[in-house]
Amino acid sequence: MGSPTGLRCDLVDLNAGVALDRTARLINGDCFDSQLTHDEIIAGLLSTTVRVSADRVSLGSAAGQPSMRTKSGAGRTDESV
Repeated sequence: MGSPTGLRCDLVDLNAGVALDRTARLINGDCFDSQLTHDEIIAGLLSTTVRVSADRVSLGSAAGQPSMRTKSGAGRTDESV
């Protein structure tokens, strides 16, 4: 059974596939001339690792700590990052 968007994702990745559907369509059109499947783009997005770092000044700003928590998925920040 397919998702509402027609993506063929594993059940584990279904929510990510639905959430990334629009992003995948935009990337496909803008970067790959619509030559890749949504699944290929979403798999690439899900396998991408990023490193987020901040210094004491940026973490001390009004938006710094909430932003770092949101991006890291954690309830704390680490000033030594």
